Amino acid sequence: MLAKRSLLAIGLGLVLGVACGDDDDGGDGEASLCRMVGETICAEACLCGDCAVASGTAAKLTFDDEAGCRSLYVELGCSEPDDTIDLEACRDDLAAPECLEDADGSSLFLPTSCQSMQ
Repeated sequence: MLAKRSLLAIGLGLVLGVACGDDDDGGDGEASLCRMVGETICAEACLCGDCAVASGTAAKLTFDDEAGCRSLYVELGCSEPDDTIDLEACRDDLAAPECLEDADGSSLFLPTSCQSMQ
């Protein structure tokens, strides 16, 4: 069950995820901003209560802990270029995070600016 959930999380994370490419400037620029945004998503998701991320376009992703969330949104999400996400707008929208409550618990509502336009 965990493996199935992990594959679902990876697939949906690629659709939802914050993505940017590596850079050669020692961690500055887009890659650094991408990592910061991904870490913020995960920190806020866990502060909401269940380490879960929800959006209007896909199922809620629930992680065992913040490290699991980071493996998707930071490590995987920041490994490939994705020009469809405005990382600065995403960062700004995450300054006022919104937690959602449903029958399955609470989750961070991922702002539209943080969702891939693919």
